[in-house]
Amino acid sequence: MLPEMKIGRGATVRLLVLGWTTSAVLVALGGGAAPAFGAETVRGETVMDRARPEYDPLAMRLGAFDLFPLMEIGGRWDDNIYRADDERADDGTPSDWITFARPRVQALSQWSNHSLALDAGARIDRFQDNNDENNADRFATLTGRLDAGRNTEFRASANMADLREGRGGAYSIVGGEPDTFEKRGAAVGLSRSLNRVLLSFEGRYDDYKYDNPARAFRDRSDREWRARAGYRIPSGHEVFARATRYDRRYDTRRRGLDRDSDGWELAVGVDLDLGGLLFGELFAGYRRQSYEGIGLRSVERPSFGVELDWNVSPMTTLSATASRAVEETILDASAVLVTRVEIGAVHELRRNMLLTATLDIANNNFRVVAGRPRHQEDIWGGEAGVRWLANRCVHVDFSYRYETRDSTIPANDYGNHVASLAFTLQPPLRCR
Repeated sequence: MLPEMKIGRGATVRLLVLGWTTSAVLVALGGGAAPAFGAETVRGETVMDRARPEYDPLAMRLGAFDLFPLMEIGGRWDDNIYRADDERADDGTPSDWITFARPRVQALSQWSNHSLALDAGARIDRFQDNNDENNADRFATLTGRLDAGRNTEFRASANMADLREGRGGAYSIVGGEPDTFEKRGAAVGLSRSLNRVLLSFEGRYDDYKYDNPARAFRDRSDREWRARAGYRIPSGHEVFARATRYDRRYDTRRRGLDRDSDGWELAVGVDLDLGGLLFGELFAGYRRQSYEGIGLRSVERPSFGVELDWNVSPMTTLSATASRAVEETILDASAVLVTRVEIGAVHELRRNMLLTATLDIANNNFRVVAGRPRHQEDIWGGEAGVRWLANRCVHVDFSYRYETRDSTIPANDYGNHVASLAFTLQPPLRCR
């Protein structure tokens, strides 16, 4: 059990001062590490993903598997835990201090052919003043790969999770109690390369069961099938075409409304690799989702996706992601078209010290039921942080995030500050 921490209303300022003071001291001292200048850039590897043998955790060997257990513990100050509008809240927006623990273990096979991996853990939050917000998520994923020859591989995975929805999402109602649910899923895939031609197929199934009987109308199953054909051109890039089929089925109807839907997406794109310095994937296509219920309008829009990393220098990586997805909602709408864009930067100030920053925006465009007023919202966010790799066994992270939502429904607007300090602990095999 984590120790109880007492903190007053001025904790936000104190935590920020503590975090940035700690960061300044770490920057000044640098943990005794040599500067990053002169580090070599590995093709297709970002600064964040770069191997650091002197700071990366050592595996625990169990037969043919390498185990990587860890525990992340820390605290964060959240000045608006309900993601509510301060101007319309009767007693203002409640803030709280949250202690958290993130136990996790990964197991990776070390076979010469085939592979098997397990990733399991939990996310535990304990609120100092608002105990009804306490939660404990659990998850586990088992993934396997069968090498059926030089150019063919089969993949399969199974996953389970017990989760609690976060506040402020497109699926939530402002001021409402977040739903908890069970998610169970499985996926299979096949890929084969024929000289420069790359072919793949994947099927996925996810089942959602909500714990509150009053929310049983949200129980559903999602199925997805995806086929892709690519061609690797001599420059090293891959151009591809992709077709995806979506099928969503609900167990029950709410107020007689049938939310079952079918959809598809067609897309073309390219996998880029410009000398290993600029790499990623871009695609553009068209997405449609049609709903069974009378009054539920279809979603039909162009789709796109971007995942790019640019190693500006051996010490700095810039990244950009963008996506558009059709997601479910419990509001008076058939679905919500979610468009997200994020720009990030990672800078290796010293070999064991990383500075991070991100800016992001999400637009939630609700496909409202016929006769309802138009509804959409923009969520803007920004975050800055510092990671200090003390040694193999101790990593320290401090971050500050600000987020705001601007909605066509004024009562749904909010602003939110979160400051967090976390310690990631590895088993003390050889810490130095």
